[in-house]
Amino acid sequence: MRITFIWFLSLLFCLPVCAQRTAVKVNDAWLFRKGDTLNKQVPTGQEEGWEKVTLPHSWNQTDAFVPTGAPYKGIGWYQKRLLDTFTPSDKVFLFLEGALLSAEVYVNGKLAGTHEGGYTGFAVPLTSFLRKDGPNVISVKVDNSAKAHIAPISGDFTLYGGLYRDVWLIKTSDIHFAFTSYGANGVFVQTPQVSAQRATVQVKGTLTNESGRDRKLEIAHSVKDAQGKEVAAFTSKVQSKAGQSHSFSAVSKAIPTPHLWSPDSPYLYRVTTSIKDARTKEVLDEITHPVGFRWFSVSPDSGFFLNDQHLKLTGASRHQDWEGLASALPDELHAHDARLLKELGANFVRLAHYPQDPALLEACDRLGLLVWMEVPTVNEINPSQAFAENTSTQLREMIQQHYNHPSIVMWGYMNEVLLRLGSLKVSDTEKEQIIQKTVQLARQLEKVARAEDPTRLTTVAFHGSDLYTIHGLQHISYLVGWNLYQGWYGGKFSEVGTFLDKQHQAYPKIPLLVSEYGAGSDLRINTLQPEQFDFSPQWQFLYAQSYLKTIQTRPYVAGSLAWILADFGSEGRQETMPRLNNKGLVTFNRTKKDIFYFYKVTLRIDSAVVHVATQDWPLRRMAPQKAGDSFVINPINVYSNCAEVELFLNGKSLGRKQVQETVATFDVPLVPGKNNLRAIGERQGVPAEDFKTVEMQLQPYQLNQDAAAFVEIGVNCGSNAWYFHPEKQFIYEPDQPYRSGSWGYVGGEPYRPNKSRPGIQSNIAGTTQNPLYQTLRQNLEGYRFDVVDGLYEVELSFAEPEGSHSSLVYDLGSAAAAASGKRVFQVLLNQKKIINELDLARQAGPKTLLQRTFQVKAQKGQGLHLQFEKISGQPILNAIKVKRVQ
Repeated sequence: MRITFIWFLSLLFCLPVCAQRTAVKVNDAWLFRKGDTLNKQVPTGQEEGWEKVTLPHSWNQTDAFVPTGAPYKGIGWYQKRLLDTFTPSDKVFLFLEGALLSAEVYVNGKLAGTHEGGYTGFAVPLTSFLRKDGPNVISVKVDNSAKAHIAPISGDFTLYGGLYRDVWLIKTSDIHFAFTSYGANGVFVQTPQVSAQRATVQVKGTLTNESGRDRKLEIAHSVKDAQGKEVAAFTSKVQSKAGQSHSFSAVSKAIPTPHLWSPDSPYLYRVTTSIKDARTKEVLDEITHPVGFRWFSVSPDSGFFLNDQHLKLTGASRHQDWEGLASALPDELHAHDARLLKELGANFVRLAHYPQDPALLEACDRLGLLVWMEVPTVNEINPSQAFAENTSTQLREMIQQHYNHPSIVMWGYMNEVLLRLGSLKVSDTEKEQIIQKTVQLARQLEKVARAEDPTRLTTVAFHGSDLYTIHGLQHISYLVGWNLYQGWYGGKFSEVGTFLDKQHQAYPKIPLLVSEYGAGSDLRINTLQPEQFDFSPQWQFLYAQSYLKTIQTRPYVAGSLAWILADFGSEGRQETMPRLNNKGLVTFNRTKKDIFYFYKVTLRIDSAVVHVATQDWPLRRMAPQKAGDSFVINPINVYSNCAEVELFLNGKSLGRKQVQETVATFDVPLVPGKNNLRAIGERQGVPAEDFKTVEMQLQPYQLNQDAAAFVEIGVNCGSNAWYFHPEKQFIYEPDQPYRSGSWGYVGGEPYRPNKSRPGIQSNIAGTTQNPLYQTLRQNLEGYRFDVVDGLYEVELSFAEPEGSHSSLVYDLGSAAAAASGKRVFQVLLNQKKIINELDLARQAGPKTLLQRTFQVKAQKGQGLHLQFEKISGQPILNAIKVKRVQ
């Protein structure tokens, strides 16, 4: 398929040069109240007890991240007094960019408009409800409780309630461009022809005559380049009848050798469309849009082409929320994410899983990021007609409102819609009926998308299940995306290439891309022995390295999207960070992880990049590898797109190394205190360097020989990872077998209900340090610490891993642990019983932290000896902390 048309930015509310149209944000001086009004009446004035807020605003900024409880789902009221005055000829609209999930708008107590769908905008005509001399009271009722007929009905992301985007007050004259029933501004631009040699511009739209009389009108269009020089001008005539709407369409003459839009050169023209009185030439309404010229195509064998040049689509998906703000972001932060993607070297972004803020789209147009935008039909559908109608409406709204953005190349309308099918408690016949309804809805949405915009690609995203291809869903859209997580939820990295090759061989005429792939990372966890699902940055790196290589070496894969740019809120997740999906390349507050720089050195070829990959692990606590050493050797990666790099430690060179697949690994002897690392490289004569500091807290190799060096030690039982406790600024070390003169466990094994994963993935009540208590050693005999004589404090931490546990549907490899019966044991410390008949399930409850702290003397060179005696079940221990008191 070859698509040719003009890409342009739809600045829905750009301020025009004429006075006939004004568009003003009305984000300030709102009042808010959570819950419905007590008397069930619409508020019509500044009620007592309401909170003063400024938009954008969400009522779930804090409660969405409380480990216990649930974010508020229900009704919130907003109100604002408009002090503006209006003339009889003014036509006034309120445009709300987003109200989640449904909204009702009242003016002076009367219902003026409603909307169902949380991620598209909607316009409400106010004129007939307004008092011309003011003031006027706007009241908005917002409801974020789930509705069976409104997508999404479920999803791996939090539905934050509120007026979380900008609200605009728009005034026009009585002859103006028409707001459509789908919230668009009434002007749509295409190019019937576009190439490197020539391009033409076509403008279509609708105007409304509310003047009360017939008018002869002229629709004038002017196209200007980035320097303001007019390159085309054309007009159309309209004989406008009073009280009616009228369509218009006109095409320019050819523009020679247009400057083409691309990620490397996002050149924007501007087209101004004006309604003029045909006789007096008075401008009655006017809108300006940026314009970008380009075309693209996609091949099932060789991927994506832009302006006849091959382009491997590479980037990340993006959710719209931010730490401390929920989804109520100012425009600047939406643009910030686009800049992050551009810095990364991305040329592609998927707006997951819903239409996002116009400010983000404007930034993508300006910076040169290709966009996949989709409606929130995720996880499952409701087979009702009402759901199909609402989803179709959301799709039409998305396309019409964002039609004029040059960045958008794909409209998406389904994501993993069969994911929840296996968990439904219905018969096989009913499941088959749901599948058939899903196929029917996909065909309906595809038809809507092609009718609204035949110039762009359509796409869907599947999770790795054969159900989609068995039932023919892959044959409906232009392009198919696969969300693949082999090597994270289950399976191995090598299975990714096998899966993609199989799909391409089975369906050689269907273009495909990898629409999601990602591994979680919690920066409190670090390890020298990464493993699947350990949430370490080190496994996240190995995962991304393998996937990128697999994807980049397969020309038929049109592109890929890392999951995800930034950590985001997901109220159903537990894992290491409850209510957060932490697969981001940056954290929830947009701090860059090391993985961000790995992508940067892999994708950026326009400049030299060097990164010392210690950003996620700046503070370390370790013992030397052998007695007598005053340092610890750590392998440290340097990411770079240079041919070779040199690494310096505290000013001394550790040598130069060739960069293999963007990585060079150095064995670095880290000394106690600050270790200053400097890496340098050069690419095509351009130098690059990076500085990092790693602080090493050196533990003694032998506890019984260096009393002065030992203060305290923490053990992350059953884990091979270090864990940093941010509240205590303390590091727990990986578990290890007992070594004479040092410390370690005696007997037992790590607890693994799922053999491919360490520990459990459930929230631990009573703590914010989930990872420390999700791993444990079971069936152990004891621990020994060969400390010198003295007084010590010993803290033991327990959390029963078994009990009630609900499997999360988006965890594609979860296996809930079944309770194995009563677990009762006792603990002795230096032959003295300190815990008698500990029954964790009874005394604390499942997945709940229980801590006990004891003081004990180490005497006669015997150190500290913990013993665990089984009464029933298997003894467990999650963490130990030993501290010398005197």
